[in-house]
Amino acid sequence: MGKFIEPSGYTMPSLTPEVLLPAASASVNIKGIDYVANKNLLSLKITGKNNLNQQQGFYIGSGTQNGRATGAVRGRLEFANRQYGLSFVIRLKKTPNEFAKVQTLASGTAIVTLTGGASNNLTITYPKILCSAMMLADTDQLATLSVTCTVVKDPANGILTVQAQNSTVAGIGSAG
Repeated sequence: MGKFIEPSGYTMPSLTPEVLLPAASASVNIKGIDYVANKNLLSLKITGKNNLNQQQGFYIGSGTQNGRATGAVRGRLEFANRQYGLSFVIRLKKTPNEFAKVQTLASGTAIVTLTGGASNNLTITYPKILCSAMMLADTDQLATLSVTCTVVKDPANGILTVQAQNSTVAGIGSAG
């Protein structure tokens, strides 16, 4: 933990205006399948974990709280390998090509976009994912699958790309 100073002299910036990015505006394309257009997507979960190394920030000379001999403060914050995840639940017919595409372990790309008007959007692109599916239910040739994607580092495009555009906050992909 860093030093606690009161009064700090820090002035909080003004609040950023909220822009809704409703799930109803979502576009979800995973391994070439548009799950929103096909009306198959039941839920989607995007995760990220920094994996902070809590104990690695202390070092000789990192300082103490109020100049006392005890109460060392962390002088740096380090992290281990970050972890990213993507999982979703879908419902689809068992016969089409789509069912086979989900079951295959071939790698592909995942793109998730949320839109909040003409100039407010968020796009998350995973250049390379591997999917594994688990059958949750199978009734009348309809299958409900829980799909977990392993995010893999693509040699050319990295792990993921996040593109945000906001028309009201300067510096965040401003549209003029």
